[in-house]
Formats: sequence, structure tokens, C-alpha cells
Amino acid sequence: MKILRCLAVFLLAGLTACGPQPADLTEADNGSRVRLGQGEELVITLESNPTTGYSWHVIETNPEVLKQVGEIEYEQSPGSDGLVGAGGTEMIRFEAVAPGEVTLTLGYYRSWEDKPPVETFTVTVVVE
Repeated sequence: MKILRCLAVFLLAGLTACGPQPADLTEADNGSRVRLGQGEELVITLESNPTTGYSWHVIETNPEVLKQVGEIEYEQSPGSDGLVGAGGTEMIRFEAVAPGEVTLTLGYYRSWEDKPPVETFTVTVVVE
């Protein structure tokens, strides 16, 4: 019985030490609503192919409520090493910095062209 109690205490301590997990969103979450606690992280991963000149950009947010953390990261699709023109995903990280509600809109476009995005991703983020 002592061993079970010790094991339970150890497991609970380990779980609380891990902290909150980031909210991970993908293309399937386009148009959705997500709730975050202050200080929590939001990670959005979307398909991309920068070799075409297209990439994801933040179009709309309120950095006083939800701020971008770091640069957008690109990762080539697994198994496509050495393949010229292969696509992958771009990952954009945000931190919930203050209570409020914000519409976060991302656009997939060529930064040098004066055209609307060929794709958009929008999510409503509520920070509590």
C-alpha cells in the first residue's frame, strides 16, 4: 500500500511539473474558436511550399492579447529529403499574453505580389 501511495504522489508531481500543453491547430481547425489561459501557447501548423514563393503570413491579430513568438518555422515533409520543390509545413507560435478575444488571420501569399492571399486561415482566440 505504501508503494502505491508513493507511486501516486510521484505521478501527480510529474504531471504538474510538465505544465500546460500548447494548443495545436491545423488546417482542419480553420474557422474554429479556441480558449487559452494567460501564458499558454498556441501552435498553428499549415501545409506550405516556399519553393513556389508562397508562405504563410500573419494578417490580423492583436499582439496585446495574442503575440507571435519567434519566426515562422518551415519543415520539409518526411521522406522528401533531396527532392527539389517538395513541400512541407510551416509552424507559427503565439503566446496568450492578456485576457481578451482576438481574431487571428493568416494568409498564404507571395510577399512581393500585390494580390490577395490564395488561402486564409482564421481562428477566434479567447484568452481567459
